[in-house]
Amino acid sequence: MKKIITIACSKGGVGKSTIALNLAIELNRRYAVTILDLDYQKSATLFNKIRKSNSLEPLNIIRAENDKVLKKIIKENTGILIIDTGAFDSDLNRMAILLSDMVITPTSDSEVEIYGLLMFNEYLKSMKKAKPSLKAHVLINHLPPRANTAEIINQVKDNNKTLTLLKTVIKERNDYRHIFTKGQGVTETTKKRDAAIEIIALAKEVLK
Repeated sequence: MKKIITIACSKGGVGKSTIALNLAIELNRRYAVTILDLDYQKSATLFNKIRKSNSLEPLNIIRAENDKVLKKIIKENTGILIIDTGAFDSDLNRMAILLSDMVITPTSDSEVEIYGLLMFNEYLKSMKKAKPSLKAHVLINHLPPRANTAEIINQVKDNNKTLTLLKTVIKERNDYRHIFTKGQGVTETTKKRDAAIEIIALAKEVLK
């Protein structure tokens, strides 16, 4: 399995690092997984330090400071490379998106996050000339109880040249915050909790 999956959105706080880490932990059960941390907040790198402090096996997390290093990492990748990007426009983020096999864009039902999705959509359109097949797989994430997903679905349909919708929905759950402080993924505690079930479903959908 040699694939590159980039988690990207031009808005911060949508859950990119949480998705990248939990997806990596679940996929790592069957495949060799590396996380490339391009986020300036270095959330994935911090998470790994917490894992080590709790005597858990660290994830394979690396960084790339320039385009030459990024190209080298992608060229030498032999497993699943998950790239956690920052919420900003940069040559590194654009290169990661263009060289990916799959781009996942988390968003919630709030007006602010939907606006962020549309701004990211414009970002994608500007890269279409370099890669005509480029599309982002929109992941409904942080979904509150009784939320209405109709607006997200409509926006994806209206922008189907650059956006497509994943079937998996990640709901707003305390498990994600609590587990992060322990350096664990939600599927490492119990697979019967709702958060774990959702991440397992996401991993299966991504593999398809």
